[in-house]
Amino acid sequence: MKKLLPILILTAIFLAACGRTGNDHENGYENGYVNAQNNENIEDTSLRIVSLGASNTEIIEALGLAQNIIAIDDESHDVPNVAQNLPQFSMFGLDMEALIALQPDIIIVMDFFWGNSPLAIMYDMTEVIYIQSATSIEDIMADITTIGEALNASAAAAQLVAQTEAGIENIVAKANDLESVTVYFEIDPAPMFTLGQGTWLNELIELAGGINVFASEFGWIQVADEAVLALNPDVIIANTGWASDDVLGGMENRAGWHALYAVQTGRLHLVETNATSRQSHNIANGLEQIFNALHN
Repeated sequence: MKKLLPILILTAIFLAACGRTGNDHENGYENGYVNAQNNENIEDTSLRIVSLGASNTEIIEALGLAQNIIAIDDESHDVPNVAQNLPQFSMFGLDMEALIALQPDIIIVMDFFWGNSPLAIMYDMTEVIYIQSATSIEDIMADITTIGEALNASAAAAQLVAQTEAGIENIVAKANDLESVTVYFEIDPAPMFTLGQGTWLNELIELAGGINVFASEFGWIQVADEAVLALNPDVIIANTGWASDDVLGGMENRAGWHALYAVQTGRLHLVETNATSRQSHNIANGLEQIFNALHN
């Protein structure tokens, strides 16, 4: 995700504060939907989907509809089975002329627009589904259901939710037999960002048998070296492989960090960025990675 991640973190903070209903848009929609009059009874085989938001793209692919995607955002390029030659759009400056020219049947988009969506000009010609920033695992399961319903794939969505929940339950059963350990989880190295309660990633940490040393804080937070040193976690996890070729080495060499228990015992671990930053079914994989980092 490169250096786009800090921007996304700040966006997530704002969206989390705004809730998930989507009812605050001045142009008005309820429960994430804006329904175009000409988009009733579309057959799956003819559906032309624009997916703006990598987590949305992951879900659409898992529902078996990757072949229906005609354009994506510029963070979705690494989603498996999605054509590599598709038009790509920046979420921070949508080319509306190009988007309209594609004539999509439906647009599924992460809502980064704070009540002033540029997609409003398309409401009369296509269906737009806004997906809010998730604050819990329950939110993510609801997103899968919402996207499945919008794409006439409710059965596939129900199966995907069941599979994801089963994967989570499998890890939870393992974690319940092990002693909990304290952990600092870094999502950006410069400036240092981590997370507290009210985030789905904190839920994953707790389900995996971890105790987030910043769980008394709320949301996505910037922290200082001194705070981490004072809390002295048993384990340090980072999902910032995008930031450096030697993330863990860089952490070990920070001023004063040699005194940390996690550094002294070699319990620094790197987990996959996408599985622990995108709100899709792949959080089950992220949970497994966090579990392994905590207990191995």
